[in-house]
Amino acid sequence: MTGSAAVGSRRDRLLATVCVGAGRRANAPGTHDRQAPAALFEDLAQDRTLRAVVSSCGRASFNSGSDTREWLSAAPEETDASVAAMESAPTAIEGLPVPVVASLRGTAPGTGCPLACACDLRVGTEDVRLGMPVACWSSLVPPACAARLSPLTGPATARDPLFTSSPDG
Repeated sequence: MTGSAAVGSRRDRLLATVCVGAGRRANAPGTHDRQAPAALFEDLAQDRTLRAVVSSCGRASFNSGSDTREWLSAAPEETDASVAAMESAPTAIEGLPVPVVASLRGTAPGTGCPLACACDLRVGTEDVRLGMPVACWSSLVPPACAARLSPLTGPATARDPLFTSSPDG
């Protein structure tokens, strides 16, 4: 597996398997790894031999997107930059010219939700839960996340995790 401490990829001829997450704290990458997923997906988009990508983290939860404890002492502009960096990975997934499959297990709150929604297909275990916990802090969910989730679930179903942070929407 190649990549940073929180993002890795493995190639098996025409297939790339990507893992986003540090394997701790619900598989959330740290602040220093926020740009790594987008960079990896952008590199894969340039590979003309690639035929498909699987985004999976093996036995770990899919990805929680952020260890929010890092935001407790952060300045507002640091938090804004972090949110913008987290949005770069789903955007890069959408730019891939090959099918991308999210292999989900456990929880996928925060950036895990738009990461999964950006994939072409989502396959998961019965215990998969998607959500946007920032809603419980009276923070707005990034508009791009809402735009990805709503067409997949329908507007009424999308409102629950987007407005209440409930992962059971």
